[in-house]
Amino acid sequence: MLGVLLVTTGYPRSTETQTTELIPLDPESSLEQCSNPYQAFPTVVSSATSGLIKGNIPLVCGGIKKGSGITDECHAMEPDKAPVKMTMTTPRIYAASIAIGDRLLVTGGFASGSGALESTEYVGLDPQSNSQAGPDLPVALYHHCFTRLSKSKALVAGGFSRGYSKRGYFFDISKQSWSTGPRLRIGRTNAACGLVSGKGTQGRDYVIVVGGRSPSVQRTTEIWDPESNMWSSGPNLPASGLYGSTAVSFKGDLFLVGGTSGGSGGAVSSLLKLTCSQESCQWTTMSQTIETPRFYTVALIIPRASLKCQEGTATTTTTTTTTTTTTTTTTTTTTTTTTTTTTTTTTTTTTTTTTTTTPYVKTKEVRGNICFVVFIFTCFLIFHRKSTCNRRLDSQLLKPCNSH
Repeated sequence: MLGVLLVTTGYPRSTETQTTELIPLDPESSLEQCSNPYQAFPTVVSSATSGLIKGNIPLVCGGIKKGSGITDECHAMEPDKAPVKMTMTTPRIYAASIAIGDRLLVTGGFASGSGALESTEYVGLDPQSNSQAGPDLPVALYHHCFTRLSKSKALVAGGFSRGYSKRGYFFDISKQSWSTGPRLRIGRTNAACGLVSGKGTQGRDYVIVVGGRSPSVQRTTEIWDPESNMWSSGPNLPASGLYGSTAVSFKGDLFLVGGTSGGSGGAVSSLLKLTCSQESCQWTTMSQTIETPRFYTVALIIPRASLKCQEGTATTTTTTTTTTTTTTTTTTTTTTTTTTTTTTTTTTTTTTTTTTTTPYVKTKEVRGNICFVVFIFTCFLIFHRKSTCNRRLDSQLLKPCNSH
């Protein structure tokens, strides 16, 4: 599967960050011939939480709307459709979520009048029950990380709970219960987190927590090893510290989207990639960038098959031109301008290849037809001249035919 990064919403809250951007993760690929099936987000919002359900539908919940405060709205962004609106039980900002089946588990966050939240809820596309209560967090928490580890387990790390939290909690998906997890080396909020793997990991995925605030803006990272169940120092960010970034994982690598270094730095447009080998992990700055710099944004990996890409139609053309006179025969045949381009348009379930070809005319057959026409025309001339000579007997205006 070729991965495409979808980016929408974020801060600064404006019509620019309301747009939905698609960025190919492979620097050699292009989306110039692809149409974007995802509409702009229906509201101007930042600090929402999100997940990908049913393979290609971003579900975005909560955040703070421009001009109206913290929201309980969720929007499912189905390809080629207007976003579908649902509501949560509790309006919340700075929540964290993971996708479980066809639903999003939204945890914690901050609400006006209530402060930090310990409640969680499931949000899905079913209009009859699009929100159901989930198991409460062990503590009220916001600005935390939530990472899916496997089909049965997830991990919460950091956040703000009466201070910068070092705490970690495992979530058992089948049992719907929480248990104590590993503690971070330093308490941090507003960090990004995701899975990373590399050669020599023996099939294990490592969780990495990137940047954040503690309370200063952090350039440091921490990596959790599932075998030792401990956090250790990871590679520092390449330039400056960042918070409000979003991390997404794809094929063993981690991609860091947007963020800010605070102060006068503003939002960044850069994309960073973390790749791990058996020896070490290394950051690289990608050649791709976000068109609109933003932080507190939504970023998800969608399959390229969700897009409509069309690069042309394969065409083969042959042209033949013939010119003939009574005394001189000239045959000009032009056949040889052939341009072939193969284009495959792929959707989620259907692949269609279109080829248009004009009929092919063999050159020998054309020459044979020309010779036959010339022969018939010559015989006609001879017959016509004989008939004329027979009629001269009654006319003295013409010279004898045998004088020619």
